[in-house]
Amino acid sequence: MTLKEIAELIGVSRPKVNEMVKDLYFKLVGSFYDKAIEIDKAVVTILICIPWDEEKKPEGRRRYEHRVDEKYLQIDVSLPHIPRIGEKISLEFIERNSRYSSGYIYNISHEISGARQRIILWVHPYHNYYHEWMKLKKGYEDQERWIKQLEANRRNEEFNRNLGKT
Repeated sequence: MTLKEIAELIGVSRPKVNEMVKDLYFKLVGSFYDKAIEIDKAVVTILICIPWDEEKKPEGRRRYEHRVDEKYLQIDVSLPHIPRIGEKISLEFIERNSRYSSGYIYNISHEISGARQRIILWVHPYHNYYHEWMKLKKGYEDQERWIKQLEANRRNEEFNRNLGKT
């Protein structure tokens, strides 16, 4: 039903209906601050797939083209513990020869709809990007420490040289 139809039905001008709807909307949104919304149901969706951006790259298409018939596996479960990014998840009850029965969690997203929370675990079937990222981060931090040590040594040598001149 459109706002025009509602206006005709209740015998009020369309701008007045627009104003009434806007007021109701703000009252509804404002009521969220009065009392917290209670979410009493949670479902975990495990989505094992090749990330869209990786699959669309030319080298990605070549790498995964033999798996065209297997695009993804999506299953809703109830878990007592939510795995974290970087952890491996394996669905032993899925057929063993399926390429999409295990992988590494690379993203977690949450959707709230009504009184239900959906936790989506994005799982890459082959790569542990979190582990790769942590190795890169450690390498970067090691290099930063090395640079600081070089600068400290240079300042120390310069200080010792200046001490010898006086």
